Order: sequence, then C-alpha cells, then structure tokens
Amino acid sequence: MAQVRFWKEFHQLKVQVIFVQELLLEAERNERLVKIAVAITSSASIGAWVVWKEWAVVWAAIIAGSQVLSAIHPHLPYKERLKTYSAVFRELEKLFIEAEHKWQSIADGTTGTKQIDRERMLLQKKKDVTLDKYMHSSVFPYRPKIAVRAQSEATRYFSHYYPREDDLEITNSIGAQLEISQMNEYADERR
Repeated sequence: MAQVRFWKEFHQLKVQVIFVQELLLEAERNERLVKIAVAITSSASIGAWVVWKEWAVVWAAIIAGSQVLSAIHPHLPYKERLKTYSAVFRELEKLFIEAEHKWQSIADGTTGTKQIDRERMLLQKKKDVTLDKYMHSSVFPYRPKIAVRAQSEATRYFSHYYPREDDLEITNSIGAQLEISQMNEYADERR
C-alpha cells in the first residue's frame, strides 16, 4: 500500500511538472505576441497612415491601440509569470528527478513501508515549500485542456519508462512501429 501511495504521488508530481511547463510555454507565447503586436502596429501603422490618408481614422485607431498596449504592457502579468513558472518548473523538475531515483529502491522492494511513507511525506513537503516560495500570493490558473494534456503526457512517460509486464510483450512484438506512432500522436497534439 505504501508503494502505491508513493507511486501516485510520484505520478502526480510528473503531471504537475508538465502542467507548469505548459503554462510557462503559454506565458512565453503571450509575452512574445504582445511584444510583436506592439512593434508591428506602432511602426507599420505610422508608415501606412502616411501612404493611405483616406483610411486615416483606421490608422489613427491602430496607432492609439498600440500606444495603449505599450503603456499597459509593463503591467501585464506575463513577464512576472515567466519568472514564477520558470522557477517553479525548475524546482519541480529537480524534485521529480529525486523522486524517480527514490522510486527505484522502493520498486525493487529494498525500502520498508515506514521509510516509503516518510519519503512520500518528504516529497509532499518539498513540493509545498517550492510552491510557497514562488507562489505564496497566487495560484496556478485553471486550464482544463492543459491539465488533460499534462495527464496524457505523464501517462505516456510512465508507460514508456516503466512498462508493465504485458506492456513489455506488446512493445517487443510491435517494436519501433509503436514508438513512431506515439511520436506522431505527440506531434499532432502539440500542433
């Protein structure tokens, strides 16, 4: 039972690592889009306004919008989220590597029940310390699609690196075709 509890905590940690990684990628994308939008609209609009004077009102509105975006950009949360998500991601990834190392001795049966429970509690405490350190005044946003994708990627990770006996038979018989199929599936999800 202690092994199962540790495994569930270990699995959940991987889901959380992937979830934070996806939030980080989303924050990077948003930050980049805002910067690109400001750069393009402010410089292109001025040039277009001069060329097409009959659309002067439209170009004036675009320029005004880009100026408002430029003014509020420093107050948008993306830059702060980038720092926070990046730090949390790095800490959780380190914690996952540590937990994966501990899982090896738990899985081979050399660790007793009480020690497994202590390791699981220590893992939870370290995770809480990380979240308190970087997210003390906020929480992660609710993103159901990212959560589902994180769960799916974690399951794929564990089925690849920790296959069950029946999974090994399937993998050996199918061979590289299974791996190619999984890579194509992963590529399709990322698009």
